Amino acid sequence: MQISSGTLLWLILAASLSAQELQFPRDDGKHDGVDFEGWTLLTHLTAEDSSRFGVAVFFLSGKVAGFKASAVYAVVADESRKTATTYRKIKPPLISRAKHTKGRLYEKYGKNVLERDPAGGPYKFELNIKDLILSLAFTPAKMPIDLGQVAVGAGKYVRLYLIPRGTVLAVMRRGHQQHVLSGFGIFQHEWGDSPEKNAASDMFAIHFQDGSDVVVYHSQTFPAINTLVRSAPNGDILLTHKFRAWADTVLASPMGSGKLAMYWRIAADEEDDLIMLKPTFDGQEIRLLGMPYWLGRCEAVRDNVNMRGVGYVYLRLKRK
Repeated sequence: MQISSGTLLWLILAASLSAQELQFPRDDGKHDGVDFEGWTLLTHLTAEDSSRFGVAVFFLSGKVAGFKASAVYAVVADESRKTATTYRKIKPPLISRAKHTKGRLYEKYGKNVLERDPAGGPYKFELNIKDLILSLAFTPAKMPIDLGQVAVGAGKYVRLYLIPRGTVLAVMRRGHQQHVLSGFGIFQHEWGDSPEKNAASDMFAIHFQDGSDVVVYHSQTFPAINTLVRSAPNGDILLTHKFRAWADTVLASPMGSGKLAMYWRIAADEEDDLIMLKPTFDGQEIRLLGMPYWLGRCEAVRDNVNMRGVGYVYLRLKRK
């Protein structure tokens, strides 16, 4: 894996903030003494009949109104029907049956499980929420990217790593319909302090046809979090904090929780690399442990090489 000189400097600065290098299987799993921990999977899947779905899964553990709680969320976007459905299961502390395992990844919230064999291999998700039954395996196709400690407020940090691309196999049943699915996606794991409201960031996760991937963390109110990660098809990495992200259209959230920016453009400073994002259809508002977000799938175009791709737009809703 090759890293540019600018990226090397960034990694040195990030390493100075990190207590230690990532170690697996330990850092796949739960960590002691943190206010918040989350595992995120965003996927693009095709069924045996060529119908297409986006399946996003969140396993979260953190504080709500000062109390610890665990929750699992799933958002299923059906491209043919132009609909997105949210499923959630929250385990309050007083009646929680959540099980956390240190030293390896095994999170069990009721009937919902996220695990990985300590020897490696795929990340396995088993969900059973209302009429959704999902069995899914995410197998990394690229190495984890360690972003070190990312600022999420004044004196607050989360440790974050992401796997920008992996293959996905799944069996999904909703009601009386069952689909065998395959595709690709991105996996992210973060833990540390609970983000301040003004430091919660937007996230863009984009996969292009040539095997390259782009992940963007963006905040207008807390620019210290702004990071653009570009992963080449061969795994080479380029990271920068110098980029612009802007939206052509701002709408009111249909759920009334805030403003929603659409039709995004992302451009790295001093580089001919403009990425344009267009939503494929209306997304879904979700509240992750009390914080409102908007999650939607999008089409992407990399203007300098006319390269197309697909992605997710994951927006922190702003107050009106």
